[in-house]
Amino acid sequence: MSFDLSLPLSSAEFKALRTSMGVTAAWVAGRLGVATNSVLRWERDRTPDKQAARFLLELKMRFDGEVEWYDERAGEPDPFGRRESRFILIPRHNSDDPERMPIGWHLMVAQRVRERHPDVRVMFDDGAEA
Repeated sequence: MSFDLSLPLSSAEFKALRTSMGVTAAWVAGRLGVATNSVLRWERDRTPDKQAARFLLELKMRFDGEVEWYDERAGEPDPFGRRESRFILIPRHNSDDPERMPIGWHLMVAQRVRERHPDVRVMFDDGAEA
């Protein structure tokens, strides 16, 4: 899916896009260097500024790319030609590293892949089933 990065996002589009990727308003605010209340205002009644809209649209392209990466691997047979269940390992908790994506992101990516490949299993990285 491609987006026209020059088009503004409405408040509802901004919120729908953010929540569809499993990222919080606080996480977006932190990445943009603004107050969480700014993000919440954009989603309530103000048009998001161009920088914020561009950030979210670029993040959506990254999200779609990650889903596609898993999607391609889930449909491939293993080295022996079998189509066994595949696993997606996701973190159980948010990382302290600000460069890492939040747990909500990983959950949403995994769910999108499972919608296309029901045999794919989602597991927490500590071995406990999601």
